[in-house]
Amino acid sequence: MANFPFPPKAKAAPAAEAAPAEAAAPAEKAPKQKKSGADRKKPAPAMTSDQVKQIIALVKDHSYSQIAETVGVTKYQVNRVLMATKVQLRENAKGDAAKLAKVEEYIKTYLNRPEDSRPGKGGARGGKVKGALDNVVGDILASIG
Repeated sequence: MANFPFPPKAKAAPAAEAAPAEAAAPAEKAPKQKKSGADRKKPAPAMTSDQVKQIIALVKDHSYSQIAETVGVTKYQVNRVLMATKVQLRENAKGDAAKLAKVEEYIKTYLNRPEDSRPGKGGARGGKVKGALDNVVGDILASIG
């Protein structure tokens, strides 16, 4: 097995040997109870067309989290709205090359996130992860070869 540049895992202390056999037995868990309808989280309310328009208007200059906070939805709903909008635009332009080209230009100009907020493209989180991952992958490859 390759010797990766990671520190070895710490071994557990043999405390289990000193403990009596009764204490070593795992405690029985109570069966998990299902939540009743009243205890469950409420589903998100239906979005309005005004919220969708607001999301589309804000996407060019804001992150999904910022848009979600402003509009009053989750960032996952923001993503869903934008992805569904792009799909519907492309489907409606299918068969007409000129119209499809205009739709693609509109999507590129107005419906794409800013470059610095995209994951893995040098944004807040993605760029840091990619940079750190590149270093680790290089170390692993060096230890293998």
